[in-house]
Amino acid sequence: MDAQSYLKTLNNRYKRYFDVFENHHLAGARFDLYASFYMKGEKYVLSKKFKIYSLENNEHCLLKVFPSEITRKDVHHFAEVVVQTIDKLVEPHLDHMKTIITGVLVASHGTTSDCQKFVKGYRHSKPFMLYLKGWCEVRLVLVDLKEDSVICHPKNQEVIPLYKPELC
Repeated sequence: MDAQSYLKTLNNRYKRYFDVFENHHLAGARFDLYASFYMKGEKYVLSKKFKIYSLENNEHCLLKVFPSEITRKDVHHFAEVVVQTIDKLVEPHLDHMKTIITGVLVASHGTTSDCQKFVKGYRHSKPFMLYLKGWCEVRLVLVDLKEDSVICHPKNQEVIPLYKPELC
C-alpha cells in the first residue's frame, strides 16, 4: 500500500469522530494529517443550573509520512516535536481531565529495529497542578507500510486496529 492511499483511508476513519485537517502546521512542524477530538461530560441535579461536576477529555492525532527508511534519530526528533505540541494543544483547567496526543509515524520504505525498540518503550505523561487540572499523555505509533505492521507501547495496544494498513 502506498502512503497517499493510506492517508486517505485514515482520513475517512477519523472523520466520523474527529475534526480532520491536512497539511497542518503546529509547533514549527508540518504534519500530513491532524485529527482533533473533544468530549465533555456533565452531571446535574434537578436542572442544568445545579451542576455536580464536569469533565473534559481530548485527543489529538498528529501523523507524518516519512518517504525514506525511518531511523532512531527520526523517531526521537518526532517524539520531541510531539511533546512540544503539549503547550499548544492542552489548556489545563479544573474541568480538564485528560488529553491524549498520538504521534503517528508512517514509514513508506521500512524502519530499523532500533527505532522499533524505541517506539515500543516510549511513554510520556505530564500532570498539571498535581493532577488537579488533569494530565496529558503522549503515545507514539509506528506504521510500517512495507511490512504491514503497527508498532506501539504495550499499554497502547487498543489503537492497533485503527492504524492497521492491511485493513485498508
